[in-house]
Amino acid sequence: MDKFKFVNKEFERLGGSRKYKEFSFERIDTRQTVFLGKKQLVLIAAIIIFGLGMYFSKGLIVQLMKGDSADVAVKTDGVQSSHGKRPVKVNKAGLSPDFKPEVLKTGSKAVYNFDIQMPKENVFNVKAKIGLTNTSSLNWNEILLYFYLNRMGTNARLKCYSKGGLAFEACLKKVGGGEVKVESVQYNGEPVKYFLEEDRLRLYPSSTLNKGKTGNIEIKYTFSLPGMYQENGSYNLPQWYPLVPDFDGSWNLLPYFEQKDTYTSAEAEYTIHYQLFKDFNIVSSGSDPATKAAAGTIKANALNEWYLMLLDGFVQEEAKVNDMTIRVHFEQGKQSDGEHALKAAAEAVSFFEEKLGPYPYKQLDIVLTKANRGSYPGLILVPENRREGMSMFARIEETLEHAVVVQTAQQWFYGKVLFDRYRDLWLQYGLSELAASLYFLDGKQLTEEESFQYTLEYLNVLKGWESGKANLPPEQYYSTTSGLIVHTQLKPAYRLWELMKPHSQNDRWNFLSGYLKTYSGKKIATIEFIRFAKNYFKVNDESFDDWLNYNPYRDEFIEMKL
Repeated sequence: MDKFKFVNKEFERLGGSRKYKEFSFERIDTRQTVFLGKKQLVLIAAIIIFGLGMYFSKGLIVQLMKGDSADVAVKTDGVQSSHGKRPVKVNKAGLSPDFKPEVLKTGSKAVYNFDIQMPKENVFNVKAKIGLTNTSSLNWNEILLYFYLNRMGTNARLKCYSKGGLAFEACLKKVGGGEVKVESVQYNGEPVKYFLEEDRLRLYPSSTLNKGKTGNIEIKYTFSLPGMYQENGSYNLPQWYPLVPDFDGSWNLLPYFEQKDTYTSAEAEYTIHYQLFKDFNIVSSGSDPATKAAAGTIKANALNEWYLMLLDGFVQEEAKVNDMTIRVHFEQGKQSDGEHALKAAAEAVSFFEEKLGPYPYKQLDIVLTKANRGSYPGLILVPENRREGMSMFARIEETLEHAVVVQTAQQWFYGKVLFDRYRDLWLQYGLSELAASLYFLDGKQLTEEESFQYTLEYLNVLKGWESGKANLPPEQYYSTTSGLIVHTQLKPAYRLWELMKPHSQNDRWNFLSGYLKTYSGKKIATIEFIRFAKNYFKVNDESFDDWLNYNPYRDEFIEMKL
């Protein structure tokens, strides 16, 4: 038996106490027990075979002689595994009455007020006002903002460098735009020293922003979008404004990663005033106008980011689910895909509301795009090409229904429970993939193989997935064949399915809904999810230690005790 304890000193200062949190780990090594069991069983088997014939040799004893003592039936609340026939007791699922969440404190709070003007095609003028409150225990001498706009054009042009000759020139011409100009920055009504580099905007106020106090920032800037964010006169504006990151002892502004959104921000209030040179269908994270508009105001509370799209020439259809509206937007000629997506989303929302709780926002917009994919508060993008970024060896392509359902599930698992997406991205993608698979299993009444088809295909094709952890910084997946999607989305979903499979359908969904209810509006890390899951399913660390990194922040702080 191996025992050790570690203290996560760098990150897990839970509950705002700034005291180091000690976590225990215990693994029971059963190899010696199995070895001794084989010797005994071989002798017993020889006696039985000699004296009584083959009757018992075809039963359980053969399984045990093969060392398959784990491959026995698991039966709880009417659920039995396919491994064998002998039932094994599974602990009753549910949180202990004395369980209390241990959460991380967010250190910043923002109130946004934007005026965005579009005087002509692909020209945007913005005045951004940000009321920034320091909710941390430290005073701030500098303020960092996430400003992805400043990197958009560079990222688009970098994609051209892999092309040669005329293709390179054509690519650069197609990129176009992607220019940003900051005209002025003020802090509390006075000009402030600032520095813009890559996707970071640093402000150096003349006075310290003390804990508990609020400072007012005003930034005026203009920008244009590169070609990859334009489709037939429509505009896709991801991260078009300066975003306040979380503060947890330092500004939580980590390196940009293109394949997945890895920035982290706390919930905020938003007010958007827009003035456009012509009518567009406004699609955003707020409650949008029902028809095309050139001017207006949109407000929303408790959002951790605001996504905006201006659509022109798209067909719009909608459906009502309980008290919320689902709208789907698609290009002419894509009527079948639009109807399919709307039906899939409506059925998924209805089911998830029953199992997970009320839909978190007032509206859900689904935009069928050429290549852009993503899930943001109140809005999801579903690409026409769903193989991009996936393995060329996979025999199946992600279906439109699967893509819609997974990204619809992210409306519950991204935004309301806060976490560091740079390291804990799997809490968004893995839990959403699991919820989607359970939806197909329990809601659509498909078989287990059909429900987990997408996950199993990639886990079988991309060998070596077992060795990688699911909660590492994204750049550590660059060198792996399976990459980010398998590690942060598919593998966590299936490993959690293996954990909950012996339990009843109600227990599985109560686990997910209980997680959302327990941590809604709070910030956690992987280690707290493990503590929650261990308590709920009454399991030990061995269920997680081979696919989750318990201390991904500073390995040198691990303290071993054998």
